Amino acid sequence: MFSVRHLWVKPKKAVLEAEGSVRTMIETSIYDLKDISKKLKISIRTLRDYVKKGELKAKLIGRAYYVTEANLIAFLDSES
Repeated sequence: MFSVRHLWVKPKKAVLEAEGSVRTMIETSIYDLKDISKKLKISIRTLRDYVKKGELKAKLIGRAYYVTEANLIAFLDSES
């Protein structure tokens, strides 16, 4: 249905700290539902439904959901 090649939103950058005895910094791209909905032309409500069903993995931070690039790609691949 959707292709990763068609997703041209500017990602936000996040730096995550991995847990363990050796701590390393990992940089990854994250997207909020508003960015994804604009590019894919899907309502934010529909994206929230995907999150609630577990089809799209997202993290609720404050009042907004954020999706990592890896989770977005997995979601788009599963819709194909």
